[in-house]
Amino acid sequence: MFAGEAAQLLHPAADQGGGHPAAEAQGAELFVPGPQRGRPVQHPHAGPFAQIEQAIGEGRFAYGADALTARMERPPGTPPLGIVSEPVAVMFEQAFAHAQRQVRKLIEKHPGLYPLATDNGRWISDSPAWTHWCDGFLPGMMWLFRRFEAETGGKDPEYWYKKAVDYTKPLEKRKGDRDVHDLGFVFQHSYYRWFQVDRDPKLEEIVVEAGKTLAMRYRDKGNYLRSFVAENSLFIDIMMNVGLVFYAARATGDKNLREIATRHSLTTRRFLVRGDGSTANEGIFDIETGEFLREATQQGYRADSCWARGLAWAIYGFST
Repeated sequence: MFAGEAAQLLHPAADQGGGHPAAEAQGAELFVPGPQRGRPVQHPHAGPFAQIEQAIGEGRFAYGADALTARMERPPGTPPLGIVSEPVAVMFEQAFAHAQRQVRKLIEKHPGLYPLATDNGRWISDSPAWTHWCDGFLPGMMWLFRRFEAETGGKDPEYWYKKAVDYTKPLEKRKGDRDVHDLGFVFQHSYYRWFQVDRDPKLEEIVVEAGKTLAMRYRDKGNYLRSFVAENSLFIDIMMNVGLVFYAARATGDKNLREIATRHSLTTRRFLVRGDGSTANEGIFDIETGEFLREATQQGYRADSCWARGLAWAIYGFST
């Protein structure tokens, strides 16, 4: 999520000349991007979450980047109306300010730490990490803070830019890391966001190289990117990382990379997404034939249960 775009989506009246409470109170027309773009929906209550729920239910709500970059389409002379109300926009701004304060405290108390786990409510800073799969998240937040501050006239965009660069640079060496399947987590939040700011081709080269490295995990027999656990293992988690391979394919025009990413996604959909919409954490394949053998799990209650975080990752990964 890009903070500036999200804030604008939450409170578009900021650049449209103010809100119109009367229109909201009387049942307003909601316009959202999607297949039925431009069609008004009369909503009796015009409540922010009721509007969103109705839009989702009718298939008119865009997810991911489309949703974040969208703007409400209003006919000439129609009062502008955001998806959510002023109080919710204020809550968003307050939450964002709180997040900035918390990250400041973290990096001041534990400089150089990429937080991964806690013990009794405190960050663990002196024990070995498992796979360092979370290392991109901290600089990713900093890049969001920088963008939010820059787009809202805040006082600290340069502070967050410097900190984001400081915490992004050490990750470059991970671009060739073939031991993990989490390179999307590492580079989509760090170097990709840095590239969006500076547009330096060298930064994009690092992102592309990481995508190519991730693609090396692909197994022709089975058509999937293997997890870090074993050759025969497919994780639902990788749907949150395969976007890095898609990006590398688009940036380079490499059709083979796109084929790898597409086939992995289709395999995941076929074997890890169940008929009721739930997901398995892991799929086990025969490495000799590529045949799918069974569901398994490294997370959650048991193999046939649905690990909530994995389900959320599947929804995000498939929809963006």
